Amino acid sequence: MSHSKGSTKGSEHAGNKTGLAGTQAGLGKSPVPLDRLIDFLPDPTFAIDTSGTVILWNKALEDIWGVRAQDMLGKGNYEYAIPFYGDRRPMLANMVLGDGMDMKRKYTSLTCRGDSILAEGYTQTPQGTIYVMAKASPIYDSAGTVIGVIETIRDITERVNYEERLARAQKLEAIGTLAGGIAHDFNNILSAVIGYTELAIDDVPPGDPAARSLQEVLKAGDRAKDLVSQILTFSRQARTEKKVVRVHFIVKEAMKLLRSSIPSTIAITRDIDPHSPAVFADPTQIHQVVMNLCTNAYQAMMARGGTLTVGLSPVELDTALARGIPRLEPGTYLHLWVSDTGCGMDQETVDRVFEPFFTTREKGKGTGLGLSTVHGIVSDLSGAVTVSSTMGEGSTFHVYLPACKPEDRKDQIGEDTVTRGNGERILLVDDESAILAFAASMIEQMGYSASTHSSSVQALDVFSRDPHAFDLVITDQTMPLLTGADLAAKMRAIRNDIPIILITGFSEIVSAEQARKQGISVYLEKPFTRKSLANAISRALSAS
Repeated sequence: MSHSKGSTKGSEHAGNKTGLAGTQAGLGKSPVPLDRLIDFLPDPTFAIDTSGTVILWNKALEDIWGVRAQDMLGKGNYEYAIPFYGDRRPMLANMVLGDGMDMKRKYTSLTCRGDSILAEGYTQTPQGTIYVMAKASPIYDSAGTVIGVIETIRDITERVNYEERLARAQKLEAIGTLAGGIAHDFNNILSAVIGYTELAIDDVPPGDPAARSLQEVLKAGDRAKDLVSQILTFSRQARTEKKVVRVHFIVKEAMKLLRSSIPSTIAITRDIDPHSPAVFADPTQIHQVVMNLCTNAYQAMMARGGTLTVGLSPVELDTALARGIPRLEPGTYLHLWVSDTGCGMDQETVDRVFEPFFTTREKGKGTGLGLSTVHGIVSDLSGAVTVSSTMGEGSTFHVYLPACKPEDRKDQIGEDTVTRGNGERILLVDDESAILAFAASMIEQMGYSASTHSSSVQALDVFSRDPHAFDLVITDQTMPLLTGADLAAKMRAIRNDIPIILITGFSEIVSAEQARKQGISVYLEKPFTRKSLANAISRALSAS
């Protein structure tokens, strides 16, 4: 962009005064001077003439940079740039005048709109670094000659920080969706591994070396099962039973466990407000949040010791405060924080700290799922978790959970005593042939009779021809053409007293609560064991 300076040479300063007076006169013939009007603008604003002399400097500029108008008016030779950029002088006003300076690299973004230039970038103020959006536009006299440039600067640090936090939250949500889908397929594989191993153990004599090997396979399967559970928790797809929880009791219990397991070089302090509100959550998961955050804290202090602090307090988030934390609505929250005086984190680590499998620890000394699990649990409770950290000084994790409402209640469902079957007829439906085979073997070993189908459509056809030929239906949820939930609905439409067990590894469509409302007797998660399957069958038959 270039505006000719030649038309104003020789009498630039006088011409500028005349031009600005003309601009002022055009404002509805207002008796208020132009500089007084600009003082009312909330954004820092200044103007220069074509020679670079400062001719306007508003109050907002004085407030944010601490430089008075009387010290700037009449200054030239880019002196106005010093408060913002020191001797670098990358001001948009100069670009509007077309001075030929290459200043695009001074900004993170720069665009031209008509005869104006807009840019964003970081700059220093006496209060610290801020992110600003600036706009510079030419000032014309009545003849259309450029007589100066006006520039406004807006502090958008809060907006940029929020957008960055929101982008990280959306990234984590996308990773969670992917993780949930992978977990579903992996649970099918894991179910077959655990199921066939349990069947194989029954066929091997206790003293046989193969029995010990198979027991190790089962142990590995259990560890894999726990890993999948953490992935599902991170991805907000874990199955939970929620109730009213007083978190300060859980914190006290966690502190006792930690004290016995962490070195004495690390002091533990508590800052708990007794008036902290209860939350509606799964107490086991809240314990997991506290333990994971505290474990992360003491690991940051293992080298040189320090202080681990856990705090609880009520907090009321108004619209302004809630806006600064992505996904939170205004309201009453429980504020849980865990701080350490450890090594701290750089910004790159802070940006990735909640990603699954991301860890700064040595290989083999951590899965990188601890903090991602915390993020998943808190997000599932409609809360938020943030972190602040300074290299060499430590970190603080802040968890915000919605305070419990009076109507928050949850019926508790217990497990009936496991009993063997007495020839009850079970219709078993699963499109995974491996799961179908070992589940049928288990069912028959328990004393039941199993009729298997790998097609939900065929199973419905068999059931509709003789609905009373079966005492129980066990169906997988994710199947082609007809899902388990849809199959259950059609079967219940034919015979409304038929007990049904719905098995799923992961489903965004049907939750445990939704399944119960639809008449499902038992909701069973993969990977299941012989014991959990036996319990499910016993409960379903007892309920019928």
